[in-house]
Amino acid sequence: MKAICIRCWNPDAVVNMDLDGTCQFECRECGECFDRDEVRAALDAMRKGWAKLLAWADAYPQEEEEPAAA
Repeated sequence: MKAICIRCWNPDAVVNMDLDGTCQFECRECGECFDRDEVRAALDAMRKGWAKLLAWADAYPQEEEEPAAA
């Protein structure tokens, strides 16, 4: 399963999960460690930020397309 690191956001980085019961994650690219709660918080913050930007973009007046010349 491929997951993007929540620290360096490198889409090609490999994120390992410790299988010792702690469910800690470690990015092999940047070396940062984080846990499930940090992942959830980062994803929630990203979702909220994008939701606001998308709502603004959806409300922004769109240019009307010009009819094609005949």
